[in-house]
Amino acid sequence: MTMTNGEVTGMTPGMTRPLWRVWAPWAAVAVGAVVAWILAGAFMPAGLPFGIALQGLIYGGLDAMTAMGIVLVYRSARIINFAQAEIGGLCASFAVIMVAGSHLNYFVALGIGMVVALVTGAMVDLVFMRRLANAPRLIVTVATIGIAQLLGAVEIALPSLYGTGGVGSVNSFHFPAKLQFHLGMVLFNSDRILVMVVVPLVLLGLWWMLGRTDVGVAIRGSADSRERAMLLGIPVKRLSLITWVVAAGLSGIGSMLAQPIQGQSIGNVAGPEAFLIPMAAAMIAGWESLPVAFVASLGLGEIEQAIRWSYPQTQSSAVDVVVFAVILVALLLRRRRSRRVGELLTDAVAVREIRPISAALRDLTEVRVFRFALPALLLIAAIFAPIAASASRLLLLSDMVIFGIIAVSLVILTGWAGQISLGQFAFVGVGGAACASVMVHFHANLFLGLLVGAAAGAGSAALIGIPALRAPGLDLAAVTLAFAVAVSTYFLSSKYFPWWTPTHVGRPLLFGRFDTNQALVFYYVCLLVLVGAIAGAVNYRRARIGRSVVAVRDNDRGAAAYAISPMRSKLSAFAFSGALAGMAGGLYVVGLQGIQYGGFDPEQSIVVFTMVVVGGLGSLAGGLIGAAYVEGVLYWLHGGWTLFASSTGLLLILMLVPEGLGSLAYRVRDWLIERVAARRGIDTQSVVHRPRKPASGLDGSPAVAVSATTHRAALRLGALEDLEASAPSGAAAADVPNPLILCTSVDAAYGETQVLFDVDVAVGAGEVVALLGTNGAGKSTLLKVMNGVLVPVGEGRVVFHGEDITGWTPQRRAAAGLVTVPGGRGVFTSLTVRENLRLAGWLAGTDKVFVEEAMSRAPSLFPALKACFETRSGL
Repeated sequence: MTMTNGEVTGMTPGMTRPLWRVWAPWAAVAVGAVVAWILAGAFMPAGLPFGIALQGLIYGGLDAMTAMGIVLVYRSARIINFAQAEIGGLCASFAVIMVAGSHLNYFVALGIGMVVALVTGAMVDLVFMRRLANAPRLIVTVATIGIAQLLGAVEIALPSLYGTGGVGSVNSFHFPAKLQFHLGMVLFNSDRILVMVVVPLVLLGLWWMLGRTDVGVAIRGSADSRERAMLLGIPVKRLSLITWVVAAGLSGIGSMLAQPIQGQSIGNVAGPEAFLIPMAAAMIAGWESLPVAFVASLGLGEIEQAIRWSYPQTQSSAVDVVVFAVILVALLLRRRRSRRVGELLTDAVAVREIRPISAALRDLTEVRVFRFALPALLLIAAIFAPIAASASRLLLLSDMVIFGIIAVSLVILTGWAGQISLGQFAFVGVGGAACASVMVHFHANLFLGLLVGAAAGAGSAALIGIPALRAPGLDLAAVTLAFAVAVSTYFLSSKYFPWWTPTHVGRPLLFGRFDTNQALVFYYVCLLVLVGAIAGAVNYRRARIGRSVVAVRDNDRGAAAYAISPMRSKLSAFAFSGALAGMAGGLYVVGLQGIQYGGFDPEQSIVVFTMVVVGGLGSLAGGLIGAAYVEGVLYWLHGGWTLFASSTGLLLILMLVPEGLGSLAYRVRDWLIERVAARRGIDTQSVVHRPRKPASGLDGSPAVAVSATTHRAALRLGALEDLEASAPSGAAAADVPNPLILCTSVDAAYGETQVLFDVDVAVGAGEVVALLGTNGAGKSTLLKVMNGVLVPVGEGRVVFHGEDITGWTPQRRAAAGLVTVPGGRGVFTSLTVRENLRLAGWLAGTDKVFVEEAMSRAPSLFPALKACFETRSGL
């Protein structure tokens, strides 16, 4: 590639690209940075000296390593990797302990740290991501939270490897060169100079890999469409492994370089605060643009250092608030994007609600007794069993009940409304502070305080819920997590709002006779509120507003067509969920008898979210089971063992029982009902239906199909042509001599909805066969079965050139010559036309001459390509 007369040439014969298009974006960024520096110097109280500005760029560059890793993983797997910062923290801890504990050379320790980072990234992909490849995106995202906790447990355990006193001073981890210079009052030592050298080199290497290598271009292409990449024969699993390794390496480099600058420590978990700025930068970049993520990290680094310089008393808490505000502004200013295939909210959340008992069996005596006796027995046990319990056990039970109320609130918000909230404990904190304030300053009774807490929780949740209208899926998770950090460090800090956060709240005497200082009385009060919360949630779900919330979750456009307001439905779910969380916060504060420093740690928001996923988002019972499990783990275990037990339990449940522990209880229920129905001679297929193993897309994004109810209605109307593929009969297919491709007895389904039924198709050599039918007839589904993207159900087979290829991957089929050329979305929209053609020659392997000759012929076949060879195909 060369530069001639202001144009870049040499990419493809005859193709040119104006030089200004290459440098204009970076020039705009440079001009914007200078303007921002001038404005900051003019309006910040202490100005913005050049030394502080340069230090902000250094810190921003370190955060950019993690932010770009987040973007890489999101582009590859469509998830937010909450373990990204912890991967870097683990490898940095290894590097520091190698110097402080084993007294190794600095460069050797860096090498060991990088190996740890790369191996960790590879193991995460091989052990967890591939196992969860077909799981909903929410499940995979929550798995990264479990992975982060597991890595944190390892970090906590690291110092114990050397015994007491075995680890020397961690301050010995420094770049050994004696280099330094001053800019004003700021000293830039060798560690900071190393960052200024390494970060640009890493960026250059990343740019070269992603833009100038076939593997890099394939990674970017598969991020646009995994299915299209597989149909070209591109090994997407191998690319996913490379992506995770590169992302882990970026975080490892950033964390190791940051250790001597930001303060060295081992045995500590980073937590949400360390993840906040990289996550904000990735979100500003729309989770997809590496250059924007890098520039955003630099900008946030500048903001952080400017605040610390001008407001040294507030420091990190003010930074958290500003970063939260930046995230909100970026979200509100972002243009609405068209959702990609498989990126629907229902795919991100994919909650499987518990199948209700049919009316035919609900009136059976045994079922009626079971339905009413079991809750009654559980309530009786909850009332009478704790009477003989010790004070410590009553404290545990009270905590379980309080967190059970929080779990109910999250089932409503995430399970029923489909809104992913990682800031639920912030709503708990706001409600708890409001309750404590009115009880202390206005001497309100407990129940009035709980009502005020519920109102405060509902109001704060509704305010945060407004961005939900523009934040589909995982965007809201980032917003709510940032809100949780800002609430914890600033809004609920006694340093800034002492009136709002009383440190002592007395337990009141209720009705002049019930002293809540007694552990058993306080437990009964919590239990009473939990029963009310469950009753309210059940009535909410059965009411019209609850049904509309679930309808909007499943299909917001379809719900709007029935005059259901998605805005009103979502905000009602936020408000009701926030009210329950605020009420739980009031009990939480009264139980602790005040708001202590850091009492509403944002880490708790992660804990309460994972506990509901562990129990099961689809049911209230699942949420309660998850609360009991997590609180039990926290009670019985301590330190790193807590993280280890909770993380391994979470990961095992996600991989083995993705519907949560609550689903096991409902399976037992269904088994018992089947036994009762069998004894009564009743067919249970309509009650406890167990469909055949459904086909699933190999890219992990199940398609949206018609419901089983719609399918049965179509059968009754005789409208099979609207739902099933029309294909030649078995006899007609058998009449094709020596078929090139043959499908026999093919059944295929999306989820529980079967689309193809016993399809036989044969295509002979040199024959052209057209599949005709209305939308939803199954034409594309049959092609997906042929090319391997969809695995047929049952005994159906696909034969190519006389060989059974039913078990072949799409890549293997493409290499054998069975190629699918999709229309419409058949291009990689983020790649240029040239890069699309380059990927089309993937199976040519190392035959670069053939690929270049084929690419050079494309403009002669399609002259319109000459003017847009270097234009993104999505424009």
